[in-house]
Amino acid sequence: MGEGENGAAQSVRVRVLGPVLVDGAPVAGLLPRRLIAALALASPLVASSQRLIDDVWGDDPPDRPRAALQTLVSRVRRLLGADAIASGPAGYRLTIGTDLDVARNATQPSDLEHALALWHGDPGDDLGDAPVADRLTVQADALRGSILRARARSLLDDARVDEATAALTPLVDASPLDEESAVLLMRAHTAAGRRVDALAVFARLRGALSETLGTTPGSDAVELNTQLLRDDSPQRRRIGVRSRRTPLVGRDDDIAAVEAAVASHRLTTILGVGGLGKTSLAAEVAGRSTAPVTVLVELAPATNPDDVMLTIATTLGIRTVSSTTRLSDPLVRTDLRSRVITMLAERDTLLVLDNCEHLVATIAGITDDLLAAVASLRIVATSRSPLAIEGEQVFVLRPLAITDAAGAGPAVTLFLERARAVRPNAELDRATVARICESLDGLPLAIELAAARVRSMSLDDIERRLRDRFALLTAVDRSAPERHRTLFAVIDWSWKLLDAHQRRVMRRLALFADGFTADAAAIVAGDGSDVLDDLDALVMQSLVQVSDENGTARYRLLETVSEFARDRLDDAGERAQIEERHFAWATDLALRIFGNTIGPRQVETMRIARAERENLIATLRHAITGRRSDDVYALFGALSALWMMRGEHEEIMAFGADVLAASSPREIPAHIADAAGFGLALIAVVSGLAGMRHATYPALSRVRRLTRAGSITDARTLIVTELFSWRIPDSHEAIDAVLGRVDELTASRDDMTSACAAMLGANVLENIGECDRAIELARTASARAARLEDPWLMGYAALLLAQLYGETGRIEQCARWATAARKHLALIDSNQDAEQTEWVLTLARIRAGDAGPHELLAVRDDSVSPETSSMLLSLHAEIALAAGDAAGARAVFEECLTMLRSVGARSASWSLLVQAALVATLQSIEGAGDDLEREVARLATRIRVMRRVRRWGVDQPVVGAGIVALGSFALGRSATANVGLQLVALAEAMSYRRDFSVLNLESILSRAAEACGADAVATARADAAGLRPLDRVERATELLDDLARARRRVTSST
Repeated sequence: MGEGENGAAQSVRVRVLGPVLVDGAPVAGLLPRRLIAALALASPLVASSQRLIDDVWGDDPPDRPRAALQTLVSRVRRLLGADAIASGPAGYRLTIGTDLDVARNATQPSDLEHALALWHGDPGDDLGDAPVADRLTVQADALRGSILRARARSLLDDARVDEATAALTPLVDASPLDEESAVLLMRAHTAAGRRVDALAVFARLRGALSETLGTTPGSDAVELNTQLLRDDSPQRRRIGVRSRRTPLVGRDDDIAAVEAAVASHRLTTILGVGGLGKTSLAAEVAGRSTAPVTVLVELAPATNPDDVMLTIATTLGIRTVSSTTRLSDPLVRTDLRSRVITMLAERDTLLVLDNCEHLVATIAGITDDLLAAVASLRIVATSRSPLAIEGEQVFVLRPLAITDAAGAGPAVTLFLERARAVRPNAELDRATVARICESLDGLPLAIELAAARVRSMSLDDIERRLRDRFALLTAVDRSAPERHRTLFAVIDWSWKLLDAHQRRVMRRLALFADGFTADAAAIVAGDGSDVLDDLDALVMQSLVQVSDENGTARYRLLETVSEFARDRLDDAGERAQIEERHFAWATDLALRIFGNTIGPRQVETMRIARAERENLIATLRHAITGRRSDDVYALFGALSALWMMRGEHEEIMAFGADVLAASSPREIPAHIADAAGFGLALIAVVSGLAGMRHATYPALSRVRRLTRAGSITDARTLIVTELFSWRIPDSHEAIDAVLGRVDELTASRDDMTSACAAMLGANVLENIGECDRAIELARTASARAARLEDPWLMGYAALLLAQLYGETGRIEQCARWATAARKHLALIDSNQDAEQTEWVLTLARIRAGDAGPHELLAVRDDSVSPETSSMLLSLHAEIALAAGDAAGARAVFEECLTMLRSVGARSASWSLLVQAALVATLQSIEGAGDDLEREVARLATRIRVMRRVRRWGVDQPVVGAGIVALGSFALGRSATANVGLQLVALAEAMSYRRDFSVLNLESILSRAAEACGADAVATARADAAGLRPLDRVERATELLDDLARARRRVTSST
């Protein structure tokens, strides 16, 4: 493959060697993924229609398979581009490059490396049980095997023996009958001096061929085996190095990193908590070593300093002391040292010292001595604490990942492999396995112990019993060392290496649910002094993990270590005392956070709140259980402020009832009154919007009592409390009263009062169709927020302005304010508002003619709600409209509505807006008459239902969008044109939403003028503009009735 081709390979748009990707993003929908895979398999040739139908649908084709295939091809073309799939009499063909094409054409060494990197998961795994999944899996496996063999030959030719061995071993293990790979692996072992391993490969090959096919190996394998049997050249020595009986899962990168460290440093220490697999990693490195001599010394049995050198000597086969001498004799020790040094100096040696932590000072001294005495010696140590001597290179071993780019991570893979080994037919749900592995902190030993329980337990049983993990996780492997027989023994080994003060600190730290700072540790675990030295010792023993987060050191205990420590806290009888300290720390922190959620310190406060979020939530739950009223109020007040600014209102709803039940309705101390009132106010608002009156009224009653007593000073709480006292705006007088009070509050000298009132008023005005007045108030809110230097308030006001400008078709202003909102909201990580901002901004840019690419167009996330998914998808409809592809836009709008059916009334406003856009789009598609009539009826019904359910509270801009779509439809028929004009004029008066270009006011008014005349249009617009807000809603009902009657007359006359 030439240079130009390689460049093209790096930019292939379609990837199927793993989950199906287009332009780097996952493809939504099972059928599109299958079609893309089938076309990629056929590329560059044409795939017949029947071949594609069979591949995509298998034994369950649709009623009209060719029509269904055409529809599916059109859908995929929208994703890939109209020219990406060529069609002809023979079928369909991809015209763009795929990773399969690149892999098939790889011939040069550099091409082979690149081709292997194209695999990004298991091909076919995301295609279900369709035939194309099986075909893709088989072809991809065969292709990968071919590339691996070609690469291995190239590596052998370049004398890169270890890399060739690493590439070939899994290939031979997976395909025992693959003679070509087996011969290559024999050559690699031979080149590395591993004659015995090469002979073992031949023996396995011969056995597999005989047992499976009844044949014998070919001449190449036999000749190489014969040559090896005759070879008596010196072999590398392996002392104490045992062959693994099972593969080492998920540690390929760690092996490479340790080997690199060994190559460049004379002392490498593999560091980590017990159960991480330090010994397994070191043994694997030893087994792969190309050093003339490799020695692995197991130091765990050594119980005192004198045993260390003795254990090393014994492993080396050196006779130590006779029955008449003592090891404590200095002459004997000196002689033993010199004999060990002499033997290590005979040939270049890699010495592995396993389990150093229990005698770390002695082992550090001996290691330093040996390295100084033997220049050719390299040492790998495994320990829970570093040796801390000159020249040491520490490699910190991490837990196995639960997930990775391909999906299930090595932790899940390890569990599945070990579980299937003990019960091959066990039902193993990957999601449950992932939760188990996460609960076990990704510790390989704990995962293996849990997987062994699959022999007699279900996954659900194992997950449930992990609450007492130390009783559950005991070994059944009789060959395991005593310290690895139970999970308890693994942690207890490290616990016994701590002094009394370090143990006291560690057990007290167990109450933190998600890490802590040194200051927090001193408050909870210290006795009036800092605990930095103790933390350092715990980090040194790998019992506490440390990381830098925003310039601050943050410490964590793994959950397994934390559970062990909590048990020790109970044993010491300290739980009640330390829990009180923990509550005091958490409550004080919560009140400080709440007090700084307004103004210029908000960004730093939000950073702290995010870091401590899980601690605060866990403590809140504990406070609720213990009915600790003051703590509940303080903690919930701070958390509710965090949740509000991040748009996580469901969290407020989830805790609301429990907070009310666990707290006092009357006794609220003054120092927590503002936090308590704010939390109660948010419970009232959120539960009220959700129709949960059992929480709304008790919360409102409490916050009103606080307000009457003068305990509340927080402007946000006071505004929300007053909101509930306002008259329901079911008359024009009530609306005027509400807006009059909004004006009074907006004029307040207090910036927070003014900003909150202005935003509240802007929302009220927008809802009743007074968008220009709403914009004025929103701009006031923005100005007051800027004076407060409050990022969330500035971002929220800017987003409100962006939405108002976007809804009224003022695209340039919309984009400008959305950009400002994005900047402010990013500072505080406001997820939900940021998502809404990105949608508004992207839509504005598309409508302004920006062809992209736009990040939101590539989002394919199954975890988001149907509402969010449909909003993201709707952007594609606007792109299609901009390109003049009305049919494409129609398909997207229809798919959006299908998504929204699952959530019903919750998405009524957005559903109505999409339905309006669909009706307007269908009007420009020739031959869509029947479909248009059906969708018009649906849209009219949606408007009537919303009017009936929400009465005076109907969202006029949303209803107006439906009204204008119906009016545009009616303009196209002479019998309904006059009603259509009245509908369009009314929609304009309602400030109808013009998010989508198909609802553009100017073009619709132009059609109205053609149908009814310019004078009639002017009169209708003037009449509609004179209507008051509630009169507009009543007028809409009347006009819908008029349209229905006119349509019935047309139908009866035809």
